[in-house]
Amino acid sequence: MRTNQVLDGTDTADEAHLDEQDVKDDVFHTLSNRRRRYVLTYLHTNGGHATVREISEELAAWENQVPRAEVTYKQRKRTYTSLIQIHLGTLHDGGFVDYDSDRGDIELTDDGAALASVLAEDLLVGDGADGADEDSVGGVRGWLSGIRDRFGSRRE
Repeated sequence: MRTNQVLDGTDTADEAHLDEQDVKDDVFHTLSNRRRRYVLTYLHTNGGHATVREISEELAAWENQVPRAEVTYKQRKRTYTSLIQIHLGTLHDGGFVDYDSDRGDIELTDDGAALASVLAEDLLVGDGADGADEDSVGGVRGWLSGIRDRFGSRRE
């Protein structure tokens, strides 16, 4: 995924900064869609493992603001199709979930668990007018640093 190839084998400060920006862009792209955030949240709050069917039913309920038992076939199918065609692949490619498309199993990775934890605890802190507090901002910075280290080692 690395966009700025280093031809001479050494990284300069500018290249390292670009790598960090690439990592942030990858993470924020992954999080740019509500369904992907919902998948991470669902997995985080339900033991880290689920099937595509389970997640599609729950997400359809959340998105349509109805109890899970009242989700229609059309609502579930629309969500299911979107998950398998787009969102689970993006989450898998980003390293946030392990997705077995043959079995329909999804499992949260360590990176996914870290991200879901930040979403649940750090980014959502401070619903009031003052917004996120300093601990929240520090938590996000620390998390991004850890993700950069993990993703940076996978870039070529």
